[in-house]
Amino acid sequence: MLEQRQADEGVPAPRDTTEPTLGTLLAGIARRASDAQAAVACAAGTLLAAGVMLFFASWWRLALAGVAVAAFGAWVVLERSANPQAWRAVAQRVSLVLGAASAFALALSLLTSALGTWIS
Repeated sequence: MLEQRQADEGVPAPRDTTEPTLGTLLAGIARRASDAQAAVACAAGTLLAAGVMLFFASWWRLALAGVAVAAFGAWVVLERSANPQAWRAVAQRVSLVLGAASAFALALSLLTSALGTWIS
């Protein structure tokens, strides 16, 4: 009723100005990704994290990024699986927590290294 009255008076209707959250952005990316892309993200992230930790341990921040990508790919694969067993929900939550923790650790390590050079 209010919107109709505003339209009659020439007042534009209020727009939804809420910005998307990180969760809605990641869910949108997950919906647009194909099954092959999700599997490749899981495998590539796992190989990246394992390779960095085996051969270039001083680049551990890159391993955190690999873990986050692998966890995202695993979450998408588990989301689309047709097998509704209890282990799938647990594995999905584990991949969610692992990916979020590694992304948070990566952001925190980059922030502390940037602030450390800026403060001193």
